Amino acid sequence: MPTVASQPSAVRLWGQLSEIARACIDTAFPPLCSACREYNEQHPDLCELCDRRVQITDTPACLTCHTPWLDRGHRLKCCEFPLPLYSYGHYDSPLRELVLDFKFHGMTSLADVLVERLLVVHPELKKELGGSILVPIPLHLSHERIRGYNQAALLAESLARMCDAEVHGSLVWRPEKRRQQAKLSLEQRSTNVTGAFALAEISDAQSARVVIVDDVVTSGATVREVSRTLSSGGWKVSAVVSAASNYLW
Repeated sequence: MPTVASQPSAVRLWGQLSEIARACIDTAFPPLCSACREYNEQHPDLCELCDRRVQITDTPACLTCHTPWLDRGHRLKCCEFPLPLYSYGHYDSPLRELVLDFKFHGMTSLADVLVERLLVVHPELKKELGGSILVPIPLHLSHERIRGYNQAALLAESLARMCDAEVHGSLVWRPEKRRQQAKLSLEQRSTNVTGAFALAEISDAQSARVVIVDDVVTSGATVREVSRTLSSGGWKVSAVVSAASNYLW
């Protein structure tokens, strides 16, 4: 057993060995920016230069009528059935590469990074999501088994921790396997997701606010179909939240 006098030397030695181990790991697996692949001390994330290139979408807009939802900080009434989308940025380089690392390359820690960025752009969500039910877009079981996780569910869990909300990950599910939306034209996407989701639970609590969570919203067909499925079961969908979208208002 080391004496009290020898403990500082042991601590220094452990610290030196830890530094050597970190240096070896960084040499073999250097921390890189998700977009430009240059060395990045903020890994996993974008480097400072790529970060400045992200096109921020700081104005929510309605997925029903494609109308911006704010005018100088004030909400606008857009249509009879508004479905506002809150997104961090435009799904283009460099944000696209960050999302792809998160979605396909197993970098699950980026869920917190993307949510933190989203909440900086839309700080009002911290209050508005409080007490809400977060419903992530489900993957078909076969796809989730291959990937190992559902990226939308990870985002929802991170949002729930930061906004005092609750995740209902099994409220909506996919009973059958369909073609991947990313491989279809915009015209085909709406048809592909029609009837693709099923509801696990009917609600009679009309006051329960539901927020749909996804990683990327492109045509909006998937989130609109999930919203329709939830609404048919008595759930009140108040908004959609995504890390990225193809909408620029």
